[in-house]
Amino acid sequence: MTVGSIVSLAANETDQRKVAFAVQQLLERNGGKQVNASVATTISYSVSPTDYMINGAGNITVTLPSANSVPGQTFCIKKTDAAGTTITINPSTNTVDDSTAVTLTSSYQATIVKSDGVNWNTVLNPIPATLPTSSGGTGDTGTSWSTSFTPVVTSASGSLTATGTCRYKQIGKTVFISLSVTVSSSGTSSGALIITLPVAAGGSTSVGPIIPGIEAGLTSKAVTGFVAPSISSSAIRSHLYDGTFLATAGSVFLFNGVYESV
Repeated sequence: MTVGSIVSLAANETDQRKVAFAVQQLLERNGGKQVNASVATTISYSVSPTDYMINGAGNITVTLPSANSVPGQTFCIKKTDAAGTTITINPSTNTVDDSTAVTLTSSYQATIVKSDGVNWNTVLNPIPATLPTSSGGTGDTGTSWSTSFTPVVTSASGSLTATGTCRYKQIGKTVFISLSVTVSSSGTSSGALIITLPVAAGGSTSVGPIIPGIEAGLTSKAVTGFVAPSISSSAIRSHLYDGTFLATAGSVFLFNGVYESV
């Protein structure tokens, strides 16, 4: 149960948790003055002293009552639609944290304001539903992995004919990657198989990340992919688990892993 929930009490209610929560609700809502648990609006809205939570969508203005008319009162305002629209919180004749307005622009962003009897203050600054990496979050909004990058496949020596596909997702400096390479002709290739990365690898200058894989077309043998920063931080160099090179027609190399970007 959370503040704003509706709790039904029986005349002879014995569940002390419900009783305690109901009392808490009354106290939270300024002695029972705020009776509207939630208000939803898609048009500009003037907050009533009986409101508690205002869920808004679209380009609208939410106007707060005069701070001196509701001393100690708290309101929660939340943006319930996607980014691209703005909710402007207007403190009317007062200010919010010494500002004439507060805006909500990110998807499902919310803030809590409280009257000190003179002006409005944010108890909880506007925060996006997705915490940015600069604040210790992932910055991820739930987007799909990208398929826009096509890796270039070469060999340490000689040449070969191969095609590659890549799916990846970057969250902050962490890159999740899935690579597939199909060799149609080994040509004159020898040495390590070299596959470019969608995002340059960071970390140690001597030993880069290791991305494991498998040769799934002919042998089902384990493959080791690694970044050699002294050569290139933008590609992995790979060979079979025993250090040998296998890139004959029909070879299919699959890699899945995680690495740190620059």
